[in-house]
Amino acid sequence: MPRKRKIEPRRVTYTDFAVACTVLARKIREHGTGERCPGVYGIPRGGVALAQSLAHRLEVPLLNRPAKRMLLVDDIIDSGKTMASFERWSPVSAAWVVRPRLARRYPLHVLVVPAGEWLVFPWEDQEEWETEARARLELKRA
Repeated sequence: MPRKRKIEPRRVTYTDFAVACTVLARKIREHGTGERCPGVYGIPRGGVALAQSLAHRLEVPLLNRPAKRMLLVDDIIDSGKTMASFERWSPVSAAWVVRPRLARRYPLHVLVVPAGEWLVFPWEDQEEWETEARARLELKRA
């Protein structure tokens, strides 16, 4: 019988988040995106906290819906599908975390995390995360 793979999440803290927001805001300023965008829009759920923090740091509005030329942000770019679905709105996207194969496509990021590594963000519920992680492992086995 195959051994069950134990899921070892990597927890990130609000302190990690604050540091990442500061670093990402600097990268966005250096890129010149902050001055040219009408505001920051965060993909619900994980991108909302990042959008709020970046809007404050960049001194631009926090948008409650997508807008042309916005700065689009999310906590993690995993497959790239969500970001790709917003490309008609914004050519510029940023994230706290990206997977290695997407790091060049989305250069405005702070951390590159291998595909097999699971993160638990500070705003996520641990029990919900464990249920989702188990379900994803079962799908991969099927």
